[in-house]
Amino acid sequence: MTLNKSLLHLPIALLLTIASLAGCQTAKQVEDQIKIVKPTGPIDDPTKADYSDMYLRGTFNWWNAEPAYKLTKVGHQLYRTQVHLVADGQYYEFLFADKDYNPGKNCGFLNTMQATVDSGGAAIASNCQSLNAFFKFKPAQSSRYYFYFDHKDVVPKVYIRKLY
Repeated sequence: MTLNKSLLHLPIALLLTIASLAGCQTAKQVEDQIKIVKPTGPIDDPTKADYSDMYLRGTFNWWNAEPAYKLTKVGHQLYRTQVHLVADGQYYEFLFADKDYNPGKNCGFLNTMQATVDSGGAAIASNCQSLNAFFKFKPAQSSRYYFYFDHKDVVPKVYIRKLY
């Protein structure tokens, strides 16, 4: 199996997963099935970016950049905000973005196979050059949740933790 150049920017673990899923398929066939979100703007090193102007935006706040959902720095290259969500069996869609959805500050999922975030689960890779690549989260309980944005690595990560 040969990989096309658009797949070369992906982490090794993701490439191995793709290869194991692919079997005898071509890279194009795998790419069509997984729908890897390709960057739409200049690629910057996220570990050097300032994300202090970012917001949690989603279906719970009508995608608005509201002060209550602005990210707060809580550690080295780690930001979070919190939101109360109702467990009604439906998924909430969300992403992290600045007020204007600028390239490099519009962070959704990296690929469709990792679009769903679980509370207490593993951190999910993010693509800050995304267009309409919304994460999904379905809370098991009505509660307050911390939404984290971690950009210690070249590929930023997103995770959620139940507050109470």
